Amino acid sequence: MYRVAEELVSGVIGEYCEVFCISPAQVIGLKQAEPWKAIDKPSLDIDDAKHFADALDLLTMIGRKTGRRAPLTTGIRAMQFYEIAGAVDSYVRVGLDVADDHVNINDLLGARHMMEAFVLPFIQRHSMVGRMLDARGLYAVILAYSGEFNEAELQMQQLEPLIKGAPPQMQTQLAGQERLIAEIRLKGHPPQRRLREDAISRPSVAQPAPIARERAKVGRNESCPCNSGLKFKKCHGA
Repeated sequence: MYRVAEELVSGVIGEYCEVFCISPAQVIGLKQAEPWKAIDKPSLDIDDAKHFADALDLLTMIGRKTGRRAPLTTGIRAMQFYEIAGAVDSYVRVGLDVADDHVNINDLLGARHMMEAFVLPFIQRHSMVGRMLDARGLYAVILAYSGEFNEAELQMQQLEPLIKGAPPQMQTQLAGQERLIAEIRLKGHPPQRRLREDAISRPSVAQPAPIARERAKVGRNESCPCNSGLKFKKCHGA
């Protein structure tokens, strides 16, 4: 079942890559600041960026279920295209999942980097108060896994005034995270995964990607924006 789903989603990703005039390999290989530059073309449709991110997100979920694909890279790419599309809630949701993925492989440095450099600043920048409890609760657990128990407990203490007004499900989640932090302190934190030398230095935070703008559709008799020299109707508009 998952294999069929993976093939279908990969096909959808390939179709959107054709729309953006880039290859799937280019998407995975793009550096942090490059996705917007790669697809910033006159024909760009904000819905295409959002649907492309959805497909990358779904492929990431399938990878978690099957273990056949490392979800980190596709998850990060999904975040970048969600940001381009202005889908801020999806960006945070995927960012939290990617941080969890780092924790699951004991890459605690990677988990902290995801939260400190991307998710938490993004939430603050967009004033997403409703996401703050979820993100800071996970961040506190990551700090505990990193051996910074006092800071983890301080994070949870700072959330206490907000917890009372939170939905019951969120209160239950935060209570479980508080117990987990206490358990990690008692049993000890896991060792940081050994990283390759080229992976130790984390990339600096890129400037936020511009939000995709609504643009007029390319006329069928106009030149295709991929610079193929063909009319749009005989190229990517076929």
